[in-house]
Amino acid sequence: DSRAKLAFAEFLLGIAASVGDVVLSGFVSIYFEKVLKSKTETYSVWDRNFQLAFWSILIYTPIMIHDNPRQPFAGWTPMAAVCAAVGGTGGVLVALSIKYADSIMKTIATTGAIVFTTILNAAFLDGPFTL
Repeated sequence: DSRAKLAFAEFLLGIAASVGDVVLSGFVSIYFEKVLKSKTETYSVWDRNFQLAFWSILIYTPIMIHDNPRQPFAGWTPMAAVCAAVGGTGGVLVALSIKYADSIMKTIATTGAIVFTTILNAAFLDGPFTL
């Protein structure tokens, strides 16, 4: 049956994407830890974060202006701005956790945060609690 073959192919593609994501994430995490803890490294965590922010602004500002030239922030609510700030703060916290702990501890903390968020979502927001 062609439908079953397509479903299996999509399943394999999903598995391959997940494995690729895990491998790349692990590599980047270990490399970032090496860079941050290197004795010869001249840039601090803050310098690295400003470098990332600069390139992000350089890439995403033209996209925002292209999508809505007159009001690039149209549709942003105060809550959306708070969520963006929390996301940025999370990025700084990840860098600091790798700087002062290691990538294994960061991964354990991230996993715990996902589980904790899922439990809170199910308890307080009536979110799904399924596998």
